[in-house]
Amino acid sequence: SVDTWYRNHQSDTIAQVAESLHINEAAMMQLSTTLMPIINDAFESVWLTAHLREMLQAFYSQPNIKDSLSFSNQ
Repeated sequence: SVDTWYRNHQSDTIAQVAESLHINEAAMMQLSTTLMPIINDAFESVWLTAHLREMLQAFYSQPNIKDSLSFSNQ
């Protein structure tokens, strides 16, 4: 099951997972070449930009978030 696989591999690196799935460098190159236009389209979409902006605004508008992220209080 998925839960068993996850328990057995949750500490694996991405390289270990790729190796266990028999994904080699040539396959990764082909996949990234195939996905690049889709990823670029997503990054250039008005919807994604608006969604990310809304998420960041909601994050930074949380009470005390700036204090929590401040490194000057060390």
